[in-house]
Amino acid sequence: MDLSRNNIYLFLLQLSKFGIVGLLATAVHVGLFTVFVETDIARPMVANILGFIPAFLLSFYSHFAWTFQYRQHGGQHHIVRTILKFLGVALFGFALNSLGIFIVTDIMQAEYYLSIFVLLFFTPIVLFLLNKFLVFK
Repeated sequence: MDLSRNNIYLFLLQLSKFGIVGLLATAVHVGLFTVFVETDIARPMVANILGFIPAFLLSFYSHFAWTFQYRQHGGQHHIVRTILKFLGVALFGFALNSLGIFIVTDIMQAEYYLSIFVLLFFTPIVLFLLNKFLVFK
């Protein structure tokens, strides 16, 4: 990675944008997750799925168009590969979140809201690195 002042600035700007989009997507995910659990619409694992889907859609569009300002080369085939890579990374993040929820609610028998730590802190860091260096490189 080139450490020129301009590249560091661009990296930090990109990281900031990722954080903003991540906060919005996380708010959607956690908000829906909480509503579905608190209103007894769904158990925590199902609520996680229901919160993940709209958060995924918001996240892909925002990162594609704004965070990474990704310019596709290679036409429609390339955009399909990008979406599939993004989906793979997002599903990996979903698996991390699900594992955290499972450990907290099923293994530890603790309240579901303790699993929000995983949703808010651990997974976003992993996802930024994977998106930056794998999906939108």
